[in-house]
Parts: sequence; C-alpha cells; structure tokens
Amino acid sequence: MKFRPKTIDYRQLKLTAEEGFVLSRVDGPVSVRDLVTLTGLPEGRIQEIVSKLTTEGALDVEGGAPAAAPSAPAAAPSAPVMRAAAPSSPGPTRPPTTSSPASPAISSRASRPDLRQEVEAKPMTEEEQLPELEELPQDLSLPPPPLEEVPFEEFPLDALPLETPSTDELAHEPATEGAADEDEKRPKKKADESDEDDVEDVAAPPEPPSAMDAEEQAQLEEEERGDKVWRRIYETIYRHMTREQRLSAAKSVIGDQLMALCLDAEPAVIFALLSNPRFGLAEARYVAFHHRTQTGLERLTRNMMILKDTLVQRRLLRNPQLPDMLLNKIVNPKLLTDCYKIAIDREIPERSRIKTANLLRKKFTMAGGEEKAALVIKTEARCLIILAGCAFDAQTTQILCGRTSWTLLSIQNLARWSATPPQLLRTLLKLPIIRTNHGMRKMLIKHPNMPSDVKRAFQTGQG
Repeated sequence: MKFRPKTIDYRQLKLTAEEGFVLSRVDGPVSVRDLVTLTGLPEGRIQEIVSKLTTEGALDVEGGAPAAAPSAPAAAPSAPVMRAAAPSSPGPTRPPTTSSPASPAISSRASRPDLRQEVEAKPMTEEEQLPELEELPQDLSLPPPPLEEVPFEEFPLDALPLETPSTDELAHEPATEGAADEDEKRPKKKADESDEDDVEDVAAPPEPPSAMDAEEQAQLEEEERGDKVWRRIYETIYRHMTREQRLSAAKSVIGDQLMALCLDAEPAVIFALLSNPRFGLAEARYVAFHHRTQTGLERLTRNMMILKDTLVQRRLLRNPQLPDMLLNKIVNPKLLTDCYKIAIDREIPERSRIKTANLLRKKFTMAGGEEKAALVIKTEARCLIILAGCAFDAQTTQILCGRTSWTLLSIQNLARWSATPPQLLRTLLKLPIIRTNHGMRKMLIKHPNMPSDVKRAFQTGQG
C-alpha cells in the first residue's frame, strides 16, 4: 500500500514537528517501508503518523483505504465528517462545508443520508466556500510547520535525565586554561560567540601527509628541475616541425626529447607517444597535467594501467580541461570520504569540484548505512554542507545514535543541518558536553525536527 500527498492547504494542519518531518518526505507515491528508510523512525511510529495524516486528509491512499490507527485520538466536534468510514459507492461532488482543511473525499458524505441532508439544507456563505486549489508541483518538499519558540531562560539545567559523563566523553570537552573552577567564574557569552569559541577549541589537528603525497612531491621536484630544459628543446626542435614529423618522432624518441614532446598540444601526438616503448608513468603524469585538450586526455587514459595510477588521477583532476566522462571514471569507484576530499580540494578547478559534489550526493543516497555514518564521523559532519537534499536512512541514524563521544564541531554541524532526524537530536541533547554549553543547547532546541515533547519538557521543567 502506497501513499501520495493530497492538494490541500498544509499550513492549517495541526501537526507536531515529527509528523511534519514525515509529511515533508512524501514527494510522490511512497510506502511505509520507504518512509522508515527516509526518516529513520520505527515502523510502528510511521504507521501511526501515516494513519493520522491520512485521516486528516494530508495523504491519499493508492489501492484502498488504510487501516485505522490503533490509538487514534477522538474526533473534534467541529469536524465530524473527518472520521467517516470509506464510502461504499461514490456520490455527487459538492464542496465541503466544514472549515477544517483536512476534509476527506466528498463520496464519504454521500454514504450517510443524514449528513447529506444537513449539508444541503444549510446554504454556504462566501467565507465558507473554498477557492480552487492550484495544482501543486510533483516535488512536494514542504518544510515542517513552524513551532512556537520556547524561551531559553526558562530551561532548567537539569531538565532531562543525564548520565554521568564517561572518560571518553570528557576527553572531547573544550580545554580551558588555568584551574578547573575558572570555567564557572567566566561570564556567560552570547549564543553565537559560545558556538564559535567552542568550535575553535575542539578543531581537529591536520592530518599528517601520506606516503603518496611524498611520492608526488618527489615527482614535482624532478619535473621542476627538467621543465625548463624540456620546454627549450620543444621550442628549438619540435615547434617548427610539421605534424607528420612530430608524429614520426613521437614513436622513437627517448630521454629529454620524449619529455619535450609531452608538451605538444596535438592530441594525435599524445596518442603516438603511447606506442613508444619508453613511455611510462612519469611521462603519463606529466601529460595528465600539462596537456590542454579533452581528446588528448581521453586518448591518454585508454590505457587502464595509466588511469588507475593515483598520481595520474590527481594530475587529471587538477587539469581544467578534464572531460566529464573521465571525471566520472575517476570519482565513481572511490569511497564517500575520498569523493568528499576531492569536492573540497582547493587545488582542483571549481568546475570539477562542483561536479564531484553532485556525484557525491548521488553516491550518498545509494551507499550503505555504515559508509554514510563513517563519512559523518570522519569529517565531523562538515560534509553535510555538501549533502543538501539528502537524508539519513534507519541504519545510519541507529549507528550515530549509538555513538557516545562527539565533538562540539560535529554537534554544531548536525544542529545546523535541516534533515537531522528527531532521534539523533534527542540523543545529542542528552550528551554531557551539551549540559554546560548553553549556545549549543539552544541550537538543538530550536531545530525544526526536535520532538515537541522535548520542547515542552524544557519549557515546563518536567523533562
């Protein structure tokens, strides 16, 4: 059984943040299992929310009426027709007379003569007549309904039951200078200033250079020593040659003359160099960066041994003439973390970084939950800036909720991401490092996906 959104005014529905979060994920025909994957909520809870949304008229059922929710709330007196059973036969179509935006199909009234006579006997006023609803687009990515802002001053510090922080969790708290009680004597900062200071304190140190970086550095130093010589040879010998002469020389030259011909701008010359027995990875790496035609780069990478070389891939990614087909060949086999590094590498042209970010979003939707969670943890959730429009599945949410040690930078990035699941927000709010960080605590409470019962607990002090 699948559900699709109905064309009604969603702003008049009385929904919680969790129900609005589920409704925002329904952009076409979806099943309960699809909503479990998109939202990370339990299947039983999804059943209850879908049943309520269907009863309120926000969702339509494909293939029959849905089963009633096990614990559905009592119907409001002003909208008795909303809970009517499914009709046995269609009736005449008349606009509804109730002011509730969640009216069911008109055929449900035709099956009840008493209600039909009551409706026909009472004429509708101009205010009660509903205007024609414009057809909504297929992409119904509606935000959750706005929630009433809860004043932070009324939040008690011990509103939620918090566990005693463990050694691993305390290790991630921001370090302070001086004595331990100096933290209590410091004046409280504003929320924005507290967030920025905490993020700087817990910033991760830069990673040490890998062995591959050292190999690339050695390759660059060798090319810098011989670059002037190779360019002088090309300008004095090969620049004035005809195309046929250069093609003939490319198949037999060696040493510095071979490297000089790697600077040729003709794709046919690059293709002829591949048939030279002395042409190796060092020459291929030089061509991958200095050649400036897409045809020549495609011909160079027809050899799979050359394309699989890591330094050749790095040189190709930094080449502004890298074709899209070759970019897909390089990025698609890589893990999510490697794709993210390419998308933020400032040495790569902006055009290639934007296309890599688009490929990263597509790979994220198809990747497994463990790989998604690893990307969020390794990047301290900084990758979420690129992953706009994506969502965590149930496995990713479960892995992240089971993690007990978080940095403040990770929590801040998750609090700023609009698609953070409600379960993860509830878990982050209970962390010991949030207890003393008022700015981060306020960010989590203001998140639109924070469950309404948590907001009420902080407002009334009953959490």
